[in-house]
Amino acid sequence: MKDDILQLARAKNGSVHCDEAGCRWSEPVEFADVPNWHKKPCPKCGRGEIVSDADMIVFRLAEAVLTVSNDIDPEGKLPRQTYIVNTAPMRTANKQHDTDCTKEAK
Repeated sequence: MKDDILQLARAKNGSVHCDEAGCRWSEPVEFADVPNWHKKPCPKCGRGEIVSDADMIVFRLAEAVLTVSNDIDPEGKLPRQTYIVNTAPMRTANKQHDTDCTKEAK
């Protein structure tokens, strides 16, 4: 989902989708509507979160970059460079951290 958030930021609209295995649910959204899906389960399979806490970090960073970019070049005349950030390891790291904390609590 995180890479999709970055694409949404560039295009201003796109889609959110379920990351659960075997579920192909997807919904068109505008970039500004991504937070509406934060911590919401999939409407189709009921599992997971459509936009996780880690996804929201990426959303807020993309939002900040867009704000700065628009302040520097409000008319969009400067050349653009597209970057793709693989943030999948963030989700894996968060799950491992949660697992470690659960083990310590027992």
